[in-house]
Amino acid sequence: MILAWTLFATLSWILLLPHDAPVVTVPLPMKTPKDLLCELKTRAKLRTVDGSEEPFSSLGWSSLMPSAPLVPSAPPLVPSAPLVPAAPPVPSAPPPVPTAPPLVPSAPPLVPSTPPVPTTPPVPTTPVPLPMKTPKELLCELKTRARLRTVDGSEEPFSSLGWSSLVPSAPLVPSAPPVPSTPPLMPSAPPLVPSAPPLVPSTPPVPTTPPVPSAPAERFRGLRGNRSCAVVASAGAMLRSGLGEEIDSHEEVMRFNHAPTAGYEKDVGTRTTFRLINEQIQFMPKFRFGNSSLYRNVTLVTWEKAPHDLNLSVWYAHGKIFGPYVTRRRQDPAQPFYVLHPGYVRQLWQAIQGYTPREHIQSNPPSSGFIGILVMMALCDEVHVYEYIPSVARQKALCHYFERSRNIDCSLGGPHYWHPIEFEKRLIRRINTGSETDLRRGRVTLPGFSSVNCD
Repeated sequence: MILAWTLFATLSWILLLPHDAPVVTVPLPMKTPKDLLCELKTRAKLRTVDGSEEPFSSLGWSSLMPSAPLVPSAPPLVPSAPLVPAAPPVPSAPPPVPTAPPLVPSAPPLVPSTPPVPTTPPVPTTPVPLPMKTPKELLCELKTRARLRTVDGSEEPFSSLGWSSLVPSAPLVPSAPPVPSTPPLMPSAPPLVPSAPPLVPSTPPVPTTPPVPSAPAERFRGLRGNRSCAVVASAGAMLRSGLGEEIDSHEEVMRFNHAPTAGYEKDVGTRTTFRLINEQIQFMPKFRFGNSSLYRNVTLVTWEKAPHDLNLSVWYAHGKIFGPYVTRRRQDPAQPFYVLHPGYVRQLWQAIQGYTPREHIQSNPPSSGFIGILVMMALCDEVHVYEYIPSVARQKALCHYFERSRNIDCSLGGPHYWHPIEFEKRLIRRINTGSETDLRRGRVTLPGFSSVNCD
């Protein structure tokens, strides 16, 4: 009864309260600065890895870490005098009766114990610099790892799309001529019994018509055995170089994208047999890929960045070069036109990263200039590269000799440049076989892979 009355009274008091009564919050007391400092001193004790915990103890970090701690320990406090004097010590019991000496003295040990070997303090290890590879080692690595490869229609999705009959029948890299077979050491003896003539004379074979060579094979000239090729950079340093006549003296000349020769003949020459183009040349209307004479009567080589996992189906679905490529091949099947395999471009990037293992280069693909140089090294016996490494006298911030845009990173590269140009040019300069005089005037000399003996 008393419990029910108490509950009724409490509910009545709650219902009589005004609904808009303000709620009063009691502020927490603010801590003093000393309170806060003491909390920090107690809770945030400085601590470093000392090698006493796993996995550091198993790795021997106790001897690797500095012997002096980061925070020295505090000196011991001065012992204070006790408030209550200590009681006098209890006298000890008398010493025990000495034991009698043994009747038989113990024999000396058969094998004298060896003194402990003094341990030497651990010597701090210093990073060992990686040995620098020789130019020949770098050339052999490039020759082995960066084998020139183009899309040949044998992989999906290109095989299902019939690209095997669309790509040029002549490969970009001609195969080596077959090795002539050696004659037998002993001629075969004639049969002892001549074979009898057949009872029924065989019908003569029906003459087959020889296959008609395709237009690309008729027009394509293989490069095996060519002595020298020229790769002409589009750099602004080509202006006022006077290299045109020297460039035209080469059997094959590669240029890039929409770099012209008209109006610049004295500096860049007039001869063009190869042109390496990127996807922008083919899909952007301003470059007039379909009707410009820059892209006619030459061997065209194109490339486009692919996914890092080299998924060819994704590459084809998002690529911009494939529509223009199919159109050009159907319009002019006689013109050699090749698509570089993305695996080849990826191998070139790996070669650059392998040359600079201590520096992580950007994951973007190499520049068209570097790709073109390696393509021609796979095709020629000797390659001269002009103004890829800028000459001392003509080095400038002009990106292209035929345009007015200026950016010093175009020539020298930089941390914010899209291509790893700085690292590319280090590698090319390292494998240069030409003289320093040639390098200062803007020419690099590189051996073709066919002339590099890696045995």
